[in-house]
Amino acid sequence: MAHAAPVEAQQTSTDLTVLLRTPLRQLSTEQVRPLVRRIVDDRDRAEAVDVAAFNSAI
Repeated sequence: MAHAAPVEAQQTSTDLTVLLRTPLRQLSTEQVRPLVRRIVDDRDRAEAVDVAAFNSAI
């Protein structure tokens, strides 16, 4: 049975899709900034989980 992706990962996928499929000249700074911020925040959360798991394993 497949596990559902966390909401943050689903949002990141949606944000990346918007950025990749939309010509950037059609997006304003106000549209791009929150998309990129959410993508970076999700990456930072994933890295923090990886570091915590590594630290608990050693």
